[in-house]
Amino acid sequence: MRGMEHVGSQADARGFDLAGRLAAARVTDSAVQLASEWRDGTVRLRLPRCRAPDGLGAHLRRSFLGALAAGASDEARRNLPCPWDPPCALDVFLREQMRGPRGDGLPKPYVIFFTAQGQDLVVELRVFGMACGWLDTAAEAMVAGLRDILPWQRVAGHAPPVISHRQVALQHGVTVRRAPARIGLEFLSPVDISGTRQDPGRSIVSRIIRRVSAVSRWQGMVPGPEVTRGATDTLDRLQIDAAGLRPGAYHSPNRKAQRRAHDVCRGVLWVSGDLGPLWPLLLIGERCHAGRAAVEGLGRYRIRSGGAHG
Repeated sequence: MRGMEHVGSQADARGFDLAGRLAAARVTDSAVQLASEWRDGTVRLRLPRCRAPDGLGAHLRRSFLGALAAGASDEARRNLPCPWDPPCALDVFLREQMRGPRGDGLPKPYVIFFTAQGQDLVVELRVFGMACGWLDTAAEAMVAGLRDILPWQRVAGHAPPVISHRQVALQHGVTVRRAPARIGLEFLSPVDISGTRQDPGRSIVSRIIRRVSAVSRWQGMVPGPEVTRGATDTLDRLQIDAAGLRPGAYHSPNRKAQRRAHDVCRGVLWVSGDLGPLWPLLLIGERCHAGRAAVEGLGRYRIRSGGAHG
């Protein structure tokens, strides 16, 4: 990959200083520019006559990383920097690449999510920005993980399902049209609200701002203080109606079969007012999702405009 002018291949990544590029991400004062230069790639797999077992997102994530480990360097398998040129995909998708000024880890450059479509299950992997140089390897690992690593018999009671179709699509830019006066953030999967004491609706939107700002570094670009300040100032002036959210819990098993608990919400969060500089960030958030555990399917939403509450 030579710069961020295009989405390249792993062969293009030779001599690519990933850590240096992430650290040197340029600052933009325009949320619209950030949206227009957004790049990602999505792998879509169809599993006929299949239902999602409990904890599928966590199983998909571990199976994906396990398949990447098969072709990884010994260092990357120990969660150390990969010395290969280009670095192996496990280094890109598993190892924490850097920490922010406040000590926050940089989000991983992908999300995994799944949807029931009739009797079929559609599993998707979305890869962001610079990591698209390893998209082909990631697509193959997603298939291998589903087919050969995920313990279907134990978690679902049946043999690994057939993968009838695979599609890889590239996204070049997020279109920013005029914002409606009222929108609903409809969560297609639970959104994590752990640690929220009051007003979960406003906290969720704030977490979208922070996540988009962090994931944007994988695009070789970060929103400047004017962008984030404008978005948070806008948030303070908006009317947030969280009555359409329902609290719940999400349990995510880890490799030791421990059930990690997340406080979550489901439903629709309604936002009214002049969205201003916040609007492009909410549109980008549809691509990278919101909150914690997005890598295993949480925080996926779509934007609805207008409409009556409920």
